[in-house]
Amino acid sequence: MVADNPMRRLALGGVAVLLAVGLLLAGLFAGRYQAHHDAEALQASHDALRESRAEIEVLKRQLADINLSTLMDAQAYESLRQTIKTLQDQLAETEEELRFYRQLMAPSEDDRGLRVERLELKPAAFGDEVEYRLMLTQVVERHDWIAGKVEVEFAGLNDGEQRLLSLTDLSPDEDYPLAFRFRYFQAFTGTLSLPDGFEPRQVHVRAKADNSSSPIERSFSWAPQED
Repeated sequence: MVADNPMRRLALGGVAVLLAVGLLLAGLFAGRYQAHHDAEALQASHDALRESRAEIEVLKRQLADINLSTLMDAQAYESLRQTIKTLQDQLAETEEELRFYRQLMAPSEDDRGLRVERLELKPAAFGDEVEYRLMLTQVVERHDWIAGKVEVEFAGLNDGEQRLLSLTDLSPDEDYPLAFRFRYFQAFTGTLSLPDGFEPRQVHVRAKADNSSSPIERSFSWAPQED
C-alpha cells in the first residue's frame, strides 16, 4: 500500500493544478470584455498563472524522481504525462492572452493607435473551405469608441498568373467593406471558399478609422492552421 502514496500524491496534485488553471482560464475569458482593463484583476490573473507554473514544475520533478518500474504502470505514467502537457498548453495560451491585455492597458509609444492585431486561418470542418478570424485592437491610454472600415484582399496565383481577390470574392455574403466599432478590440469571423484554380499566398488587411486620414495596413502569409 505504501507504493500507492507517490502515485496518489501526483494524481491529486495534477488534478488540483488542472482545476486551478481551469478556474484561471474561465475567469479570464468570461470577463475578457470587462476585466482586461482592470489592473488589479489582471495582476491577480498574472499571480495565479505564476503559481500554476510553479505547481507544474513540482509535479514534473516528482514524476522524474519516482521509480516507475515499481510504483507506476505504463498507463498511469502516460496519463499523468498527458495531464502535465495539457496544463502546459493551457498555460501557454493564457500567457498569450495576458500579454495581449497588458499591451492594451499599458501601451508603448510605438504601439499606440488602431492595430490589425492578428489573422487566424484554419480549415473548416467540412469541404475545402477555410474559416477566418480577424482581430482589430485599439491601443491607447484612454479607450474611446473608434469606428471605421476594413478591407481584406487575397494575393495568389491562378493558372500561374498573379491574381488579387477581395473578401467578397471568397465570402460573397459579407457586407463589404467590413465595418468596425469598438473600444478595446473587435473580431470578425467567417468562412472563405476558394475559387477553382486559385492558390492564395498572402492576405492584405487595410483598416481605416473614420476620424483618421491614414489607413493601417498589415499583410499575413496564407497558412491555415489545424486545431
